[in-house]
Amino acid sequence: MAVAAFENAFKVGFVKYEVTEIRISLGYSYLEVGEYDRAIEKFKKALSLDQNYYKALVGLGIVYRQMDDYAKATDTYNRLHRTQNSWRENWVVFCQVWVALAV
Repeated sequence: MAVAAFENAFKVGFVKYEVTEIRISLGYSYLEVGEYDRAIEKFKKALSLDQNYYKALVGLGIVYRQMDDYAKATDTYNRLHRTQNSWRENWVVFCQVWVALAV
């Protein structure tokens, strides 16, 4: 249901930030239902609009981890760590990652 709602949002038209957020929401929706390839596609499309957007990188890392692709997950989390500007942002992001991985 959430997937359909987010997919319909693209028909209306949004600014760049909103499109990025919708793609990320779609990515997480696909992740929740186990459609990992579609989740990866949405997270990568969000990253094409903002290559260092932490929400997309966190989601992408979670998908790779769920797929047991630990090399790609590690690469994604390392990229996430390199792109965050402050230690505070890093801690927030890594807390989100660990909470997500614990589920």
